[in-house]
Amino acid sequence: MADTGATVRLLHITDTHLWPHDVRPPRFVIPIEGHAPAPWSAIWQLVGWEAPDAVLWTGDVATAQSRKAYELANEQLEPEVGSIGVVRRHRTGVPVVVVPGNHDHYVVNDGWVAYRPGATMYEERVGSSRATVVFRRLRGRDCFFFCLDSSAGINVAESLALAPGRLRKADVPVVESWMDVARHGGQLDGEDVTPERLLAATNVLLLHHDLTSSSSVAAGWTRVRSGRCGATASCGPSRFKCLARARPRSTAPAPTAST
Repeated sequence: MADTGATVRLLHITDTHLWPHDVRPPRFVIPIEGHAPAPWSAIWQLVGWEAPDAVLWTGDVATAQSRKAYELANEQLEPEVGSIGVVRRHRTGVPVVVVPGNHDHYVVNDGWVAYRPGATMYEERVGSSRATVVFRRLRGRDCFFFCLDSSAGINVAESLALAPGRLRKADVPVVESWMDVARHGGQLDGEDVTPERLLAATNVLLLHHDLTSSSSVAAGWTRVRSGRCGATASCGPSRFKCLARARPRSTAPAPTAST
C-alpha cells in the first residue's frame, strides 16, 4: 500500500512499577515502593486527551508479580479481540502494545522478591512474553512493532544488578526469522513483506533493557530498523519521535522526545 506520509503519533510509557497501597512493599535489599496512583491516572488522561495512534508500554508494569498490581494496570484496558497476546486496548479504542520488564519476573515470597525466568502471572494478567511482531496500519502507514522480553534470558545474579538485556533461547530463532524477512522478504504478523516495504515502514522494537552489544541479535536489528522510521522503545532514552515519553513519577506529562 502507498505511504501517505502522515505522522504516526505514539505514546511511550515505561517503568510504571505499579503496586497496591494496601499491600506491604516487597523487599529487595530495601523495601521498594510502587508509584503513586495519581501520575498513573494522569497518563490515561493524556491518552484520552491526545488520542495517540498507539501506546507502547515497555515493561516493569508492576514492582513485582502481583494480581492486585496487574488489576491496577488493567483498570482501563482489556484484551483486544482477535489480536495476539501482546496487544491490549484502552477504553478509548487506542491499542496498547505491552512487553514485560525485569520486575515483571520477580515473585514475592514472605515479603521478599526472587527472580524467575518465567513471568507466569504477567502472562496470565497482562499478555504474552514471547517474541512477537505486531502489524498495524496507522494513519495510512505500515507499522511493525517487534516485541521482546529482554529479561527472560538473564540469570539470578544479573537480576540483582542493573540487568543486561538477554533473550530466552527459544526467542532467538524468531528474531533471526525477522532479520531474514528484512533481507529476503516473507511474512510478518500475516502480512506479505518485501525488504522494500519494510524499509518504507515505521519499525519499532519494544524491549525493557537494551540487549548486550555483543549479541548477534542486537547487531542484526540494525537491518530490521534500517528504514527511515526505524526506532527502539525501551526504558532507556527513546530514539524516535513520539507524542510523549512518560515515567509516572509526577503528575506532569513528560516532554516530547524527538531526535
